[in-house]
Amino acid sequence: MKTRAVVVYGPDLIGCEDVEIPGPEAGEVLVRAAFSCVSPGTELRCLSNPGGGCVLEYPYVGGYSMAGVVVESGAGVGLKPGTRVFCGRTDRCSVPLQWGAHVGMAVRSVNEIIVLPDGLSLKDASIGKLAAIARHGSRFSKPASGVRVAVVGLGPIGQLSARIHAALGADVVGVDRVVSRVNALGAAGVRSVESGTRGLRDAVLSVFPDGVDVLVDATGVPELVSELVTVVKSKPWGNDPVAGGRYLVQGSYPQNVSFPYDAAFQRELSVWFSRDSQKGDLEEALKLIASGRLNVSDLVRDEYCPEDAVRAYSDLRRPEIGPMTAVFRWGDGS
Repeated sequence: MKTRAVVVYGPDLIGCEDVEIPGPEAGEVLVRAAFSCVSPGTELRCLSNPGGGCVLEYPYVGGYSMAGVVVESGAGVGLKPGTRVFCGRTDRCSVPLQWGAHVGMAVRSVNEIIVLPDGLSLKDASIGKLAAIARHGSRFSKPASGVRVAVVGLGPIGQLSARIHAALGADVVGVDRVVSRVNALGAAGVRSVESGTRGLRDAVLSVFPDGVDVLVDATGVPELVSELVTVVKSKPWGNDPVAGGRYLVQGSYPQNVSFPYDAAFQRELSVWFSRDSQKGDLEEALKLIASGRLNVSDLVRDEYCPEDAVRAYSDLRRPEIGPMTAVFRWGDGS
């Protein structure tokens, strides 16, 4: 069947066209998309394709976070039409997929489908995959009462990471140079500090003078690592059972990264690279959103029709004035 999709034809060449989505086979469901959420860090990097390493085939349908409504189920599937679900993306399409969320209809294995909790809007649910990525990272940092956490870089993943750490009981500060991002986190009830001219290190230490237990690096900037390591608390010498600091890489670096040996050594630093998420992370993230413990409505407030994709991505390239992230609205969004 035909449906609309946001299609990337080459570096910084984007449009909207009809594509073909097959009907569901055994064990699959057909979902009508309501909202698909843009993951700015990943999608803008793929869109520009620096060095040609991000994308191997054009054209493609991008994105990986979508919510909608079941239209039809294949053999062996008990989901009724009208069931509200997180779908993520389509498994098959007439156009190659760079994951494939930004499409009006999707066919997906029922094993990858999550039925949404009552009261959770489809628009809020569409950010589910981004929230799941942040939740997966928090498994390494082990947030709890008394654990001091600094999240540096307050784009969507950093925002979600800070909010999830706070919801799980940690003592959190978020830091960024962009005032609107700092204000957004503060409005969500999480302490936030603008780095301004004093730098990221001093911004964190203004809140936690003795350093933090966990540094969440959501900047994606390798050059900042040497500075950020130094805000993790040093480990005292002696026999006291004091855990070393933890450095969670929650962003995505465009190139190799190195850690300063002596600073890492003095902190007995553990470095964790969080890769993607698992279904359990997605289920937990959606429950946090549905319960109200994780507020995301301010992050997904900007809606675009698929035909306006050029403007959507252009706005996302301007974090100082543009939206935190954006959603494509498909049909009536219901």
